[in-house]
Amino acid sequence: MHGIAGFYMTAAGIFMVVALLALGQLLAALKVPSTRRVVFLSVCGTITVLALLGTYTRGSWLGFTVGALWLFRKRWTALVSLAVVVGLFLVLGPADGRDRFVSIFDPGHPRNVERLHIWEHGVSLVKERPLQGTGLLIPAELMEREVETPNGPIRVHSHMHSAYLQIAVSMGVPALLVFVWLIVEFFRAAGRARRTTIRNLWEEGLVLAYPAILLALLTNGLFEWNFGDSEVLGLFYLLTGCLLGVETGTES
Repeated sequence: MHGIAGFYMTAAGIFMVVALLALGQLLAALKVPSTRRVVFLSVCGTITVLALLGTYTRGSWLGFTVGALWLFRKRWTALVSLAVVVGLFLVLGPADGRDRFVSIFDPGHPRNVERLHIWEHGVSLVKERPLQGTGLLIPAELMEREVETPNGPIRVHSHMHSAYLQIAVSMGVPALLVFVWLIVEFFRAAGRARRTTIRNLWEEGLVLAYPAILLALLTNGLFEWNFGDSEVLGLFYLLTGCLLGVETGTES
């Protein structure tokens, strides 16, 4: 599943964020039941989760799971339902989808081996340039190389497949510390919005979903340069702007 973004990882990041937003909105809607609203959000959430599964993007699957666990942390029935959905996917889902899921836990899987080599190389680059980094665009002569493994050669290229390592390599450790500070501020904004007078179900759903979305992006960022993906980042910033509107009492 490539979506309108044209690339499955980008589409997966978008689906992950939208699915969690739909879940947050659904939880808010259940407090003031409206059949039309609940059905609409349920259908939207289901379609988006299925599309996310169809991307076969493991990092976004993990991100969504972490976000959903946060949303359902006090709702045992919902947690059991989530576990049942995962179980059904493993039993009834397409074989390649099941294999993709199981590969998350296989350290010998070629994709996992590739990432480990990329991360090792990234750490070595950080050690060489801990303060200034290599520049926003990592030079090809520093990034691209080929590593021999028992399963054949692996080509290391493109980016670090980790938002945190990518920032440290390209902009240095100080930039990574600034990024951590920025994330802390996002969480603080979410906390302030939660303590603000909520005026409608949309705002309540957004306030519920926002920390889950942020946790999902941070989890996904362990394995992907998602904070460098403008389509995903633009959607996150849009929701952040709406959250700040809730916090300041501005119509969002």
